[in-house]
Amino acid sequence: MPVQSQGFAFRYFDKILCAVVGLGLLVGIGYGLARNAAFAERVNPEEIARDLTELRRRQDESPPAADEPRLGEEVLGALRRVESPRPVRDTMLPPLPYVYSEQRVPPEESFELRFDSPLAPGSVLVEGNEFALDILDHPVDGDYRRVRVASKRWEERASVVGMDGDVKHIHPVVIDSEVGRPPYPPVEVRIAERREAVRLEFEPDPRVAQEEVAIRNYEVWRRDWSDPVGDYALVAAVAPAARAEPDTLRRQPGVPTDLPPGVPEEVLREMRRRQQPVRQPVRPQPQEAEPDEDDLVVSWMDRDVEPGRRYAYKVRTVGHNTFPTAGEFTDPLTAEILPNIDFRFTMPGVDGVRVEVARQTEDGRTLTERFWVAVGDEIGGVRRDRRTGDVQDFTTGYTLVDFHARATVPGTGVPSSRIIYADRDGVLRERYRNETRIEEFWATRSR
Repeated sequence: MPVQSQGFAFRYFDKILCAVVGLGLLVGIGYGLARNAAFAERVNPEEIARDLTELRRRQDESPPAADEPRLGEEVLGALRRVESPRPVRDTMLPPLPYVYSEQRVPPEESFELRFDSPLAPGSVLVEGNEFALDILDHPVDGDYRRVRVASKRWEERASVVGMDGDVKHIHPVVIDSEVGRPPYPPVEVRIAERREAVRLEFEPDPRVAQEEVAIRNYEVWRRDWSDPVGDYALVAAVAPAARAEPDTLRRQPGVPTDLPPGVPEEVLREMRRRQQPVRQPVRPQPQEAEPDEDDLVVSWMDRDVEPGRRYAYKVRTVGHNTFPTAGEFTDPLTAEILPNIDFRFTMPGVDGVRVEVARQTEDGRTLTERFWVAVGDEIGGVRRDRRTGDVQDFTTGYTLVDFHARATVPGTGVPSSRIIYADRDGVLRERYRNETRIEEFWATRSR
């Protein structure tokens, strides 16, 4: 086969291709090195650090981007949210109305009704007989619980109603010509001071019987003087004293007098037959006999008191056929409960006085102890019983303010020593030598 001549490029094609690729690689490496060198010369590291700091500051100051709510996320959040249960409301039946006690008023008289909740403006009206009452004013002095009403001249029955939201308030009113007698306050109010309770005694006004005033009860209001901002509060509703009826039936001998009510008649007859009772004639008392005055005295005992405290009481009358229903209060009376601890000043000293403190225990025993008290110190203290080791509390709560070695007992002219002390309420009091407040403590004292 004859040899064919070939060109230079064809003969050295692979070598030329490798040389071109190598040259391109060298050019690329050289260009990259030159570019990095030029970039290093133009960029300052301090400027880069300053730019990064500024970028971070702007990121911190800018508010976070709000996340786009996903589809159904609000519904799922409401289903998973835990809330306190709402009050159950019956949508089919309205709430029950609030009915107040019946108010009896005389004809042609203006009076005021007070509701427990504020009534909505424009909701107050008269029901039952709209011609029996007139709504004069609502609210009264800015109080939406008060309604001023006027009665007509004839006897009727109606109701003043109002709305508090969905609740209807109903206040029945009866116009009665027999109503209108004043609720006279009680007279001769007396207070008996005791250590354990306070006995309050009073008598009805004589005009109550003369004018046939029907008394429902007597309200007793009390104030505790230890509360500086406290006010009087209702503590009791005392029933009026009933006149004693003559006992015209005498018990048969042998028949128990403390039988419970409702004992069958055949049981009583059998008991009488077995005991062989003797019937005795009974002389009925005359009808015109007047009851004893003591039967009309109303007495009430307040046992919810604490020793050493002071209380004030006042009483008012609440009637059935009176207008207004409740009358004026009596003048307040103050009662101080005797404490279960007392002291007496026995001897003056150079910088103080000696006192003897007596305390009554729960089992009725009276313990005494002597103390030296300086001005500004509390009268009394704490002692430990030498025999039993028990700690006895003789603190009185009183503070010695001053003492006088020479003084005169008022009204007697007898010379004596005197101390000035402050009680638990900060009231200054005086006590002379050997003067006590509870004499029985010192008569039954024990060491």
